Amino acid sequence: MAENNNGVYLAINVPPEILGRGGVEYAMRKAGLMDVTAKLILEITERGVPDKLGVDALNDAKRYGARIALDDVGEGSNLVVLSRCRVDIIKIDKSVIKQMEFGNASKAVQGIAALMNIADLEIIAEGVESAMQVVALKTAGIKMAQGWYFLSFAARKDFKAFYRTHC
Repeated sequence: MAENNNGVYLAINVPPEILGRGGVEYAMRKAGLMDVTAKLILEITERGVPDKLGVDALNDAKRYGARIALDDVGEGSNLVVLSRCRVDIIKIDKSVIKQMEFGNASKAVQGIAALMNIADLEIIAEGVESAMQVVALKTAGIKMAQGWYFLSFAARKDFKAFYRTHC
């Protein structure tokens, strides 16, 4: 889940096997999510570059209001997905964020943030676990983050209570 000044969003990892075969729309309909698509972020991993059917399915999901995130982006990223799919969000992998504990990743994070800001993409930092990381991310201009620092694993009933309170 990611939070910004527009509210709370539900991020869902989309496995490659459901892309492009009607699976994304079917899964959203089956899960009863079609009426909240504006709050959905569909996450695809950069390691699984979708084929044309998959790209078309993701772009169709955008028609329903869902947003697309490229997940697990690291320092040595293969950003080919950006040229094939209309991605809204880049999620910086937790391995890059974890390096901040040792003080040697702030330049990498700032570089990723600068590149993504030029491309007019939102950025979410994954795996944020400390206040020091939050400060470093804010300094780099990254406004959204997720991780145990903000909210630990929640049972379904606890998540629903959180959602009712914050949405």
